[in-house]
Parts: sequence; structure tokens; C-alpha cells
Amino acid sequence: MEKRAVPTLEVLVAGDQRNGKANFIDRFLYYYTASAEVRRKSDVTHFMYNPDEDYKIQLHDVSNVENIDRNSYDKMDMVFFCYAANDPESFQNLEKWIGLMTTEVNKEKMHSSPPRTKNEMHSSPPRTKNEMHSSPPRTKNEMH
Repeated sequence: MEKRAVPTLEVLVAGDQRNGKANFIDRFLYYYTASAEVRRKSDVTHFMYNPDEDYKIQLHDVSNVENIDRNSYDKMDMVFFCYAANDPESFQNLEKWIGLMTTEVNKEKMHSSPPRTKNEMHSSPPRTKNEMHSSPPRTKNEMH
């Protein structure tokens, strides 16, 4: 039996320290638990996902510009920028991250995560799939 290569998607998750990158990765892994194999080491999370066929997704958590291997930029398929909505400095530092990435990475690969506060990122437990796709309960006055 011939072993076939598993396609790999390389994702760079960039932003300042303690602004939700690891939390973003944890929530991604929680949401996509289908036949997953997860291995974590230093700044790279290896994740196998099987929708109809296997895909290997490597999530690279980067918070220190000096630790980035510039030779690996071309291998990235996607870049996510993270910041804390209640930390103006982390938002301003996106200019640094975006500037660095636009000189090194194809712009079509860049996306940004939705704004969240540090409290939301570090205190709220992961939601279930149903909770992620439903609206919060409303009071009778809010409905009318």
C-alpha cells in the first residue's frame, strides 16, 4: 500500500505577547475536534483535521519578531494578526506586524482576528459549536 502525502496548511498567528494568540489556537482546536491529532512544541502546534480527507494544519504562534525564521515566510499559507481590543498599544503594534509581514508574505494570505478584550480572551471558557452559531438570549423588552 502506497502512503500518500498529506496536504499541509501553514498558518502564522502573529501579534504582541499575551494578546490572545494561544487562546485563538486553543479555541480553533476545541472547535475542530474531528479526528484531530494535536502535538504542541514551543511555538508550533501541529493539528490533523479530517473533513473528507486528511489535512495537516501547522499553527505557528509568533510574538517576538526576532524569533521569526524569515526563510519560512514563503511557506506560510495564511497569517492571522491578533490584538486585544482593550489594549490600544497592541492595536498600534499591528502596524509593526503588518509592515513586517507585507514585506515578507503575499498580501492575499493576510486576515485579522475579530477584536476581543483581554478579559474575554483569558477568562471565558470555550463555547460549544451550538453556542458559537446562536445568538445570546434576549429579554422580552429586547424582542419588541
